[in-house]
Amino acid sequence: PMFTQLWSHEELQVVERPPGRARTRKRETHEMERPADWPPDTDVERGTWVFWLPEGWAQGVRTQAASGKQLKCFMSPEGKRFWHKPDIEKFLGRKLATVEPPKPKKEGEEKTPNVRYVTDPDAIPLWPEDEEDWL
Repeated sequence: PMFTQLWSHEELQVVERPPGRARTRKRETHEMERPADWPPDTDVERGTWVFWLPEGWAQGVRTQAASGKQLKCFMSPEGKRFWHKPDIEKFLGRKLATVEPPKPKKEGEEKTPNVRYVTDPDAIPLWPEDEEDWL
């Protein structure tokens, strides 16, 4: 049989988004010192950096003097500031990653299979149009 269990909406929510899952992820923090060649209004972002940032580049935060608003920026190893990923790709002359690579497993850690559930409406079969095709 294709379906062995009927799931309620609440059960699907628990399976798809287990409680506390978001809180168990450890956030990376970057303890990099602000380079001297950076603009004076830009500091190193201490939170999680984007995964596609090339090696040697850094993620910064520019604070506007007038409003105090903070804007995310990306700094090249030469100290050039970029605001958007497409600008970095144009500067490098290549595309950057669009999907985050999987984290490497620690030594001795078992590989667990991904569990998938049928929740996609496209996966539910349609009724046959002719009554003769039923049986």
